[in-house]
Amino acid sequence: MDEEVIQNEEDCQVKMKNKEREKETFFAFSYPFSYKESQARLNQLQSLYSNDPDIYFHREVLILSPQRRKIDLLTISSHEGKLTECEPYMNIGLFPYKYQTSRAFK
Repeated sequence: MDEEVIQNEEDCQVKMKNKEREKETFFAFSYPFSYKESQARLNQLQSLYSNDPDIYFHREVLILSPQRRKIDLLTISSHEGKLTECEPYMNIGLFPYKYQTSRAFK
């Protein structure tokens, strides 16, 4: 597995292990909307796709910002190959709402 480190001027660092190096991976890190607008849009997308037969959409709070705002982790995929078991809870300072939300399926 290759590990790629990407750094920007804000001292933000992303580490990614890519098992399938020949496939392209995209990241989006931006702030085109206010926090309120972003949360409203995510609520809309969650309502729209939470029971979609073709699209697997899962949203959970990854961590809280210093301002106590939610930083959401989105898993968007097809249902193809999805297992019935959920990802285990990782006790590494992430997922502050451990008992309030379900985990994404494997």
